[in-house]
Amino acid sequence: MDENEHKSVGEVGRDKSGPEVSRTRRRLVKSAVAAAPVVLTLRSGAALANASAYQCIEKNQNEPTPDVLLGPEEEADMWVRESVQCRQLQQQGSDDSFWVYEDRNSSGQWIEETDDLIEPRIFEDQGGSGKMRNAKDESDNNYDVISERTCEILVLFDAEGNRVGIGQPEADAMPITGSCWASIDPAWADM
Repeated sequence: MDENEHKSVGEVGRDKSGPEVSRTRRRLVKSAVAAAPVVLTLRSGAALANASAYQCIEKNQNEPTPDVLLGPEEEADMWVRESVQCRQLQQQGSDDSFWVYEDRNSSGQWIEETDDLIEPRIFEDQGGSGKMRNAKDESDNNYDVISERTCEILVLFDAEGNRVGIGQPEADAMPITGSCWASIDPAWADM
């Protein structure tokens, strides 16, 4: 007969050496657990920033579309903007006026500010006379420059938070708020 056969379930495996050995074992197990390497999976800072940028840009798409241009007398808004030269034009014989802003990609051309998602008209100087004409329609050439100033124009970004241009928002180029841009590029917030 085996010596463990007559012991109760609670007695099997008990060491007769007493509580001192039990404390030693507990210390040994605790030490081993404390010294064991721990494997943790942490999100990459860049991945977390990209996820945050994407959420921020998605949230901005639900905001009402802002005006493309803000003049100096208009109150600043929450959108990322930069300064650009703009002119107020008035067609001869009309009381209506509208704004154009300087096209930085085409010297001497000015783009009509429009809130419509239509192709804006392009204007150009008529020899420095204070008059402008439609660059694509030579018959549309009777516009007077009635004022010129610095305006603030929307800066446009793609879905990844990269700057892609200025002006009228498009499907793949949209404005974002200053707080959103500061979370994407914290250096901008210091400017």
